[in-house]
Amino acid sequence: MREIKFRAYFPTEKRITPAATLHELINKSVKHKKVLQDELIILRYSGLNDSNGNEIYEGYELLYLGTNMSSMVVKFIDGCFVGEGPFNTLPLKDYINADDFQSIEITGTIYETITFTP
Repeated sequence: MREIKFRAYFPTEKRITPAATLHELINKSVKHKKVLQDELIILRYSGLNDSNGNEIYEGYELLYLGTNMSSMVVKFIDGCFVGEGPFNTLPLKDYINADDFQSIEITGTIYETITFTP
């Protein structure tokens, strides 16, 4: 069973919080602020790590190395974490379980310049 963790992205501050449970995230990041819907984006942990051991969250950009090299964005669609690339959209586990899999690495996020805060 995967760990259930979240990160929060604050677009106006261009800041992403550290991983936490939803309860911790609300208590630490949002507790004393009035936050409007467009001021906070919740990123869900996919339960998977990249080849360097980094946790993969929704909104992350990945580079897949196999027979071919491909870039993708992690999305949560129809109850499944998928890698959406320029030519197809597949469940992340399908990429990792592919016969030609060599590595998958986080290259950034879909959000512009951001600061990860402790």
